[in-house]
Amino acid sequence: MRGRPAAVLALTRAGFTLFEAVAPGLGARYALRLWCTPPRPRSRSTVPERPAGGERFVVPVDGGEVVAESWGSGPTVYLVHGWGGRRQHLDPFVTPLVGSGHRVVSFDLPSHGESAQGRYGRGRSGLPEFVAVLASVVEAVGPADGIVGHSLGGSATALAVLGGVPARRVVLVSAPADPIASTRTFASALGFGERIRSRLLCRMERLVRQPVADFDIPLQARRLREVVQEQGPGPVSLPRALVIHDRDDKEIPHTDAGAIRAVWPGAEELRTHGLGHRRILRDPEVTRRVADFLARVG
Repeated sequence: MRGRPAAVLALTRAGFTLFEAVAPGLGARYALRLWCTPPRPRSRSTVPERPAGGERFVVPVDGGEVVAESWGSGPTVYLVHGWGGRRQHLDPFVTPLVGSGHRVVSFDLPSHGESAQGRYGRGRSGLPEFVAVLASVVEAVGPADGIVGHSLGGSATALAVLGGVPARRVVLVSAPADPIASTRTFASALGFGERIRSRLLCRMERLVRQPVADFDIPLQARRLREVVQEQGPGPVSLPRALVIHDRDDKEIPHTDAGAIRAVWPGAEELRTHGLGHRRILRDPEVTRRVADFLARVG
């Protein structure tokens, strides 16, 4: 797993192998702790030079607060970073978006960057909290003309608008589609099997008081379509979407982009090569395409 030294990972895998055999409940408890703990941020040298003129401010959310920053004026575009990230990772989008006539608002999610801890405690967070905080920030700061989300921030963006957060357009970059599939990847990385994983899913549901399936993007899009069809004829009302993923992404399979696009009416797709999971955020062609997409009328 990213951010864990090889020796620590080897010891962790050995421990989970033992838990799987003799104490799967204890293993699930530890697995949930790791699941909710973002990895340590990488060196600040990976963050490009910051755009000038940003205005830092604080947004109260869910009994805490998140630190945000804004640039420019015009219709607002929100930037949502991923798991273990911070708002600076989406800085390359700021200048193109301001240049296309937008106000850009970027913020650190709970237990990330400069923001305070969230509902799960110090140094912890999760996708359900990402979704809720994004909705709270939009409500507090103003309507979203667009939202750009990376990785788990992309999943939060999709789920927020599927849940009713209004936005004219959204961009989903390297977004995982299905958290249950992600738990299988998580289990494989840490060396545990179905005895722990099944109990982990139960613990996750008790923690967030929702079925894990509620955070499956394709499933939620299909459910929304069924609700609309029951209410009467007409298209599913979702914002226009641009789904971006790199074929060489080693963290989130590029097939997740196809799964999202398949259930999102009218979604456009941009596939890249050789950029991986993070360099995709710094690619000039990607940032230009995003700015052009969000600048379109309609």
